[in-house]
Amino acid sequence: MIKLERRFPGQRDEEVTVLLARVHWFRFLGHIFLTLLLAIIWFVALFLLQAYLSAFLTGMWGQVFVLFSGAYFLFVLLFLFIGWLNYYLDVWIVTNERLIDIDQKSLFDRSVSQLSLRKIQNVRAEVKGILPTLLRFGDVDVESAGADVGRFSFRSIPKPFEVERKVLRLAQHVSEQVGEKEGVGTKSSAVHGGRNGLG
Repeated sequence: MIKLERRFPGQRDEEVTVLLARVHWFRFLGHIFLTLLLAIIWFVALFLLQAYLSAFLTGMWGQVFVLFSGAYFLFVLLFLFIGWLNYYLDVWIVTNERLIDIDQKSLFDRSVSQLSLRKIQNVRAEVKGILPTLLRFGDVDVESAGADVGRFSFRSIPKPFEVERKVLRLAQHVSEQVGEKEGVGTKSSAVHGGRNGLG
């Protein structure tokens, strides 16, 4: 088990970050391609204007076109930045105590959910498709009992089977610790009860 020296908001004093996962970079390629398409559209428009409406690029209309071009490229850069920010801040954190899902839906919309390792019932990893198999990314579903979050899902994360094994190992370790504490508590109660009976 690899312990990562990473801090995050709301982390408890004795809590250790074991794993931090984001959506696989392949899922972000679509946003990059769309950004490139928006940039290509501008270059195509410039080429057509120079070829067929070169007079349009002179005088007042030329200045308008320059202003429009600047605003357009600012929009394209903002589009790319927001996409990257949503990708980077959308993260799953596994600690020695719980699972945390930080879902960055948009620039000003974020939701955080968590699940205690003690409540984990089952963990299942799944990889579907040729590209996910080749690039080694997929989904991990964590089922819980008696919790507000019935199913905790890691979507399109790298090395899902390794994540599955780590979460299972952590959940089993926590379960064993709880069992040992309960066993010690039961023995202690029995000893005190026996002493009271003897007295």
